[in-house]
Amino acid sequence: MRIAVLIAVLLLFEIIAAAQTQVIINAHVQDSGGAAIAGAVIKVSGYSNKVVTDDKGNAQITLNQAVRHSITASAKGFAVKQINYEPSQGTELNLMLEPESLAAQITVAAERSSQRIADAPATVTLLNNAEVTESGAQAIDDVLRSVPGFTLFRRTSSRFSNPTSQGVSLRGVGPSGASRTEVLFNGFPLNDPFGGWVYWDRIPKTSIDHIEVVQGAESNLYGTDALGGVISIDPRRADNTVIDTTFSYGNLRTPDFSFFGSTVFHKWELSLASAAFRTDGYILTAPKSRGPVDIPANSSFQTLSLTIGRQIASNGHIFGYGEFFRENRNNGTPIQTNDTGMNTFALGADWQDPANNNWHVLTYGSSELFHQNFSSVNATRTSETLTRYQRSPSQQLGVSIQWQRSFASKVLATAGIDGRQVRGLSDETAFATGKATAETFTGGRQRIIGAYGQTIFQFTDRLSLTAGIRYDHWRNFDAQSITQPLLTLSPTTITNFGIHNENAFSPKVALVYHPASGFTLHLAGYRAFRAPTLNELYRSFRVGNVITLQDPNLLAERLTGAEGGLAFYNKSGKLAVRGTAFWNEIVNPVANLTLSVTPSLITRERANLGRTTSSGIELDSEWRATSRLTFNAGYQFDNAKVARFPVDRTLEGLFIPQVPRHQFTLQSRYTSNILTASAQGRFSSKQFDDDQNQFPLDSFFVVDAYVSHPITRQFDLFAAGENLFNTRYEVGRTPLVTLGTPRMVRVGIRIHFGG
Repeated sequence: MRIAVLIAVLLLFEIIAAAQTQVIINAHVQDSGGAAIAGAVIKVSGYSNKVVTDDKGNAQITLNQAVRHSITASAKGFAVKQINYEPSQGTELNLMLEPESLAAQITVAAERSSQRIADAPATVTLLNNAEVTESGAQAIDDVLRSVPGFTLFRRTSSRFSNPTSQGVSLRGVGPSGASRTEVLFNGFPLNDPFGGWVYWDRIPKTSIDHIEVVQGAESNLYGTDALGGVISIDPRRADNTVIDTTFSYGNLRTPDFSFFGSTVFHKWELSLASAAFRTDGYILTAPKSRGPVDIPANSSFQTLSLTIGRQIASNGHIFGYGEFFRENRNNGTPIQTNDTGMNTFALGADWQDPANNNWHVLTYGSSELFHQNFSSVNATRTSETLTRYQRSPSQQLGVSIQWQRSFASKVLATAGIDGRQVRGLSDETAFATGKATAETFTGGRQRIIGAYGQTIFQFTDRLSLTAGIRYDHWRNFDAQSITQPLLTLSPTTITNFGIHNENAFSPKVALVYHPASGFTLHLAGYRAFRAPTLNELYRSFRVGNVITLQDPNLLAERLTGAEGGLAFYNKSGKLAVRGTAFWNEIVNPVANLTLSVTPSLITRERANLGRTTSSGIELDSEWRATSRLTFNAGYQFDNAKVARFPVDRTLEGLFIPQVPRHQFTLQSRYTSNILTASAQGRFSSKQFDDDQNQFPLDSFFVVDAYVSHPITRQFDLFAAGENLFNTRYEVGRTPLVTLGTPRMVRVGIRIHFGG
């Protein structure tokens, strides 16, 4: 008993002695400009716990004053700071963090693996949440126009253009309504399964964590649609309880609402995202050509999505995603309207097995119904006649499985398989003099199955080699056209298109070399392909007095390309400069060829164009002038021409439609505790609207801006504007001239809780 009491007394004295050696340190974390950094994590050697700074950058840490400690501080966007702390330094500790080196930023989309931008064997541009949500541009596609080389089929914003013209192209790789770029959200494609275009308003801006734009063919990993590159939109993860809401109102009677909310309980994650938008729009037709039939092109949409996730053990995660989307548009005349309804789901899982193999499994599907009316307008634009009514239902189901493993930190191997089946139909009723004359059902199925493998060899800290290849097989089947006359007793015509099969091998080899500190050289060569969509094969359409016919005999587009680039990132993380030269040759590009021209109607047909080339350079830079002020600039020169077309030699040497030779962008951003401001400028040179280069679209320059001020910790007021100088620029000539977005100004409030 006496021994037990003695031990207890000794332990008590030990605890008291230890307590006397503890000291509380007041730590303050700030950036190089003196601004407090909230949410910075401070860790002390010898202690398992960590502390996080408050909104003023302050935190208290407890140390043993008799021992020397190593203290580290880290925060998102900043390089890790580590110091050795001596007891004699007192109880006040100031930690200044420098911005993270631009070369150390992480990208995950370029090669289906996490890599530093400086190590990626491609040109990658990263837009973070602030750059997306705090931009003068309102729509996601308009935000992406800050990336030189990003274009839709026409220059019009997605808010005012027909959805079938919203296919995205990078580096001038054959722009048309169908995307030549794979657009992903949380790993599954946003490209419309029937037509290849993209509904950019499906994703609320407040739900986006960041966007990665990869320029250059990526079919070796992603297959069809990645002919020109990949755009990966990554959602915000539900890692805490957050409510983030933005509401604004602007001219043209334009309300806009975006919401993101998330919470975590036990191992479950829940996030809800929603957006709604409406605008009265503007009259697309140039003033000198307008008539009584021209009315404002307006649009509205609503989208709602729910994501439920769960952590599995310590190294696994599963999620389920459901989305509801509705959109309505008027395209500039009383009859030309369209609407879309779409429901989407996705199920995914990521885990690492005991053998350190990393697995990713994803399945997704969607059901869509698209309606559209087409009309004919007389020469004086005083009357309009319904010519076609289309109803296009489509469904898709896809699945992918990916395996990845690192060997001795020198080799990263990736392999996977994926497949997708699409079913689509164009149910069309033709009208003449106000009467339905015939009904045509045209459609089919398309199945694409692919397998890929890639290995990254890290020979030294300076040299790495990426080698990969993909094989794809696709099959078009159950395709037919049924035409039933409605005003005569003529028999129903049935045309079976038969079965069409094609294969594609898509290799890529890339070398990344760091010749000196801060410098990166990359060289790459690749092949890629794009299978024609069901829309191109089986659906015709009309824009104004231009009708474009389908072609059920289209072949796949096949690209051979190469690029080389040099980048410089200075050690302070304040300057990055990058330049890339590229060359692409496409065999059998799908284009809209002019068949005949009359005063009242221009007839075109989709066709394989023979051979085109696209070559040029792209330059971009980022300068962090101070911790609060950043400048970005980008430029692309693209010489895109028809190289060979034996069917019509007059097209050889002409420019590819919808590709400007010069694009230039400039952005600036300033942020502080009391003000956030940004400005974006965009220049595009002359381009042509048609294959014969008869209808030029003039060059233009527009400026957007954004400014916000915090009222409280939870409320920000902001104002934003697009095309601030109200520049009048052309977006279409069919030959009717249509104009781009006029000045749009909006004011709003952002509400943020938690996080």
